[in-house]
Amino acid sequence: MIELGTEDTVPEPKPNDFEIKDRSISGDVHNERRGNLAPPATAAEFIEATDAVLSVPGIHAVRWECYTPYFNDGEPCEYTIHDLAVKLTPLDDEDDERGDYEDGFIDSWSISYGWERGEYPELTDATFKALEKALKEWESLAKEEVCRQNFGDHAQITATVEGFSVDSYDHD
Repeated sequence: MIELGTEDTVPEPKPNDFEIKDRSISGDVHNERRGNLAPPATAAEFIEATDAVLSVPGIHAVRWECYTPYFNDGEPCEYTIHDLAVKLTPLDDEDDERGDYEDGFIDSWSISYGWERGEYPELTDATFKALEKALKEWESLAKEEVCRQNFGDHAQITATVEGFSVDSYDHD
């Protein structure tokens, strides 16, 4: 398990030394950077967003993969967070076989777009709405730097209220 440092050990995000402030810029500016363009999240913001998902009643764990692809069709290979999923609190021993890959985890796409209410009767409409909101906030956070520094590259992370478990992740 990896434990993130306390707030007083988290460095403040650095100001953007490349921002031009004294002159106007006009024209057709293109930003080719992929991924989240929001300012980088701090470790405290990352923990807060993760805890918001884990605090939804019935959620036992959150899992995601983060890695730099080996090849990207000529585009830059950038470290990215992939495949966010949640695991419901198991109802019994056989309950771990539910989910998108029969491992108990349901990916965020299935929750937002392909939700099968009959599969998860323990989640009320209110719980589902709270989960959807917490996932949306977590996914909008620019957490790549926090994840890279704390979990490394080519990793699958499982978060619970007790901490984080990091496993090596094999991808194409």
